Amino acid sequence: MIILGAPYIEQAGSRVYVCSKVDDNGNEYVLRIGTYSEYAKYLVDDRLDSFVTALLPRAMRRKEDIKCMAPVSGSLLYQINEYLVPVCSSKMRDYHLIKVEADAVPDVTECAGAVATGYSGGVDSMHTVMNMTVLNKSPFKLTHLVIANCGAYEGGNDERKISYFTEKATNGIVKDTGLKLLLIDTNLHQILNDENYLSVISYRLTSCILALQKLFAVYFISTTYEFAKFSFDINDSAYADLFLFPYLSTKTTSLYSTGGHKPRIEKLIDLSDYEPARKYLHPCIMTRRNRDCRCSKCVFTKTALYALGKLDRFGEVFDLDEFEKNKDWYIAQTIVNKDIIHYGEAYALLKEKGMITEKSKQMARIITAATIVAHRNKDIIEGNNKEGQKA
Repeated sequence: MIILGAPYIEQAGSRVYVCSKVDDNGNEYVLRIGTYSEYAKYLVDDRLDSFVTALLPRAMRRKEDIKCMAPVSGSLLYQINEYLVPVCSSKMRDYHLIKVEADAVPDVTECAGAVATGYSGGVDSMHTVMNMTVLNKSPFKLTHLVIANCGAYEGGNDERKISYFTEKATNGIVKDTGLKLLLIDTNLHQILNDENYLSVISYRLTSCILALQKLFAVYFISTTYEFAKFSFDINDSAYADLFLFPYLSTKTTSLYSTGGHKPRIEKLIDLSDYEPARKYLHPCIMTRRNRDCRCSKCVFTKTALYALGKLDRFGEVFDLDEFEKNKDWYIAQTIVNKDIIHYGEAYALLKEKGMITEKSKQMARIITAATIVAHRNKDIIEGNNKEGQKA
């Protein structure tokens, strides 16, 4: 059984955290979710909503009930026990039926009414910002951008990456839109480091938001996938966001999956007319960079924009000269990865427009052959002998 201790407040420099001491079958640790002191008054410290949410995937995988030493919002407790857990455990082989044991209390009534979305600078994130500011097709007006440190950033020094990206956003997108920027810092990814982030991404983000229910009335979570691709995928919880978020919401804080009505390529068409995107788009998997690189996200985005005839609009984001010199290589990468989500969209467009060159096809064949050879000789390349021991 996983036992969650009553929440308490802890201050560390300019940040304030709501914490819970966890007894995980004898393994004790403290989970922390916090923000800057100016937002500390919005932290929820009279219930365990956020910590229950953070530990749900672990509990379901291990078939461990969660016992709470403090109450949980009544609506959330009911939704988790009666809908979310039964459905997830029936649809995913590695998830099991468990119960959250807690006293139910009325949902939080004090709320500042903020409307927010997470900000990474990527295509999905930037498209949400555009939709909720320029187009504003919802009845909710966006007020805040959130940078949540809960496992999304590449390895290394989290603090330096967060500081760099926060400063970049403050001097960029925040100035252009007038939105407020909020950092949510956690140790979830450090304590729960045996979890694949994509498999728990929906729960981690929700945990951060529920810790600040007194601030957020509405929170938009940008989805990577089209809604039509809905599935219960044990390796990527985002595929099931349309199911998860209504049952992880409370009467105080509503969570919405947004952006799934369009494929990535159509989002890029929209963003090519959005001035902040032409200056601040950041699809790169590397947080601390000023220009683009050759990671999978940068490669796809540049090639897709090229296929759309709109890459030249993003000269402040991408190295256009580098792309032009290596255009065939980029197209070859798209050919090789055409069966991977998003790459397929760019490949189809390149093919439709007759933009796939003979040189890129040849390069794609070479890349594919080299990959096959490398896979077959993996042990030799890594310096292993037949017994799997290092030579």
